[in-house]
Amino acid sequence: RFKLCTSNRGTKRSARAVGVTLVKAAEKERRSLGVVASLKNSFGFLELVDDVKELFFHFTECTECSAAELEVGDEVECFKMTRMGKTVANQVRKLPAGTVEFHRLLPKRYH
Repeated sequence: RFKLCTSNRGTKRSARAVGVTLVKAAEKERRSLGVVASLKNSFGFLELVDDVKELFFHFTECTECSAAELEVGDEVECFKMTRMGKTVANQVRKLPAGTVEFHRLLPKRYH
């Protein structure tokens, strides 16, 4: 991590990194699988296999397809990230049908 310090002296511009600190390399990120739950004008929500809450995504986060190509029920994968204190979907990518499998837990019955 670092901060960028810029200087404008006369006609010369310069920049240098200050406050440089080394950070631990991130662990390999795991993509989440799910389906498109709903679509609005410029955003939508995903229902993920590994989360009970729906996850917000903006159409600008769609990769390898345009938002116009997405439909409710399409299977997707994405990264989860925190933006402004909320978890959102990042790098949403459409998957071939049949890729995502949800596991439903049946209620336990007592006799």
